[in-house]
Amino acid sequence: MAQQTLNAPASTRQAPARRKTSVVGRRAARGLPIMRPAHERPQPEPSIPVLSKLSLELFGYQRDLFERTILFWDTLRQRADNMIAHERAGKPPLLDFDYETVLDARRFERPTNYASVLPCSTGRRSPTGRESRG
Repeated sequence: MAQQTLNAPASTRQAPARRKTSVVGRRAARGLPIMRPAHERPQPEPSIPVLSKLSLELFGYQRDLFERTILFWDTLRQRADNMIAHERAGKPPLLDFDYETVLDARRFERPTNYASVLPCSTGRRSPTGRESRG
């Protein structure tokens, strides 16, 4: 049958059935370069020696450690400054509000160090004695 097809005139000859292949497969079969999207292309490895990579990682780790140490000591310094300012002000109470005692456990049959209170006002009291909503 193939013999008859080849000997037939060109006008009656049928083209051989083509297999469906992808564009990549056809370009590769012809020896042409395969163009891929940028996210699919293999990325070249940087030519940094392994020892150099390790030293860069070590440097990054040491820098992070140094920065965290500075931040830690700065936080302690700020807390100490706040404590000194609080002591110089005569140690005023940190929470200052009007309240009503609901239960006082010091007066129970078996006394404990506990008291339950309800705040009387919802506004904050400022140092001038005025209430401010907050």
